Amino acid sequence: MGYNLVFYLVSSSCLGSLNQWRKRRKKEGERRVMNQEPKQFRIIPTLEPEFDHIFNLRNANNTNSIIIQIKPMKKHCLAVDLKDDEALIATYEEYHRNVWPEVLASLKASGILHMDIYRIENRLFMVIEVDDAFSFDKKAKMDADNVKVQEWEVLMWDYQQALPMAKPGEKWLPMKKIFEYPVSS
Repeated sequence: MGYNLVFYLVSSSCLGSLNQWRKRRKKEGERRVMNQEPKQFRIIPTLEPEFDHIFNLRNANNTNSIIIQIKPMKKHCLAVDLKDDEALIATYEEYHRNVWPEVLASLKASGILHMDIYRIENRLFMVIEVDDAFSFDKKAKMDADNVKVQEWEVLMWDYQQALPMAKPGEKWLPMKKIFEYPVSS
């Protein structure tokens, strides 16, 4: 499972509690801290019900703190078939070794953080990890408004075919998760 790491630089005035930190965070906003030496900080793990993990890293003299929030990414799994032709499948895979920059930019803009596509025979399985703002409706609207993405989708449909249970016009279908290990509580 992938994780989102969110870094917050917090001044000593709000080190007392995470509630104070949350209030201050809204005022100061998120900031990436790239130039801090990790050895200058000690890690204080804190578990809160609404967050999976929060680590409070304080520097040696307790004047500043970096809050690192770790949240599991939302994940979606989808499937579609390819036309059962070795030459078409090879061409499809070649296109995916050189995906058009406009298509990659649209994935990023929609909130997709990571994508993997797997194949067995002519069945494709896609795993996407997305940010909190991602929605399939938003992605569909963005794609409809992007000429290059539409051109890519028309081209890919030359190689893809709908799953047998797909309704007319459906392409990639979401899959239902039936098992997870370790088991979430």
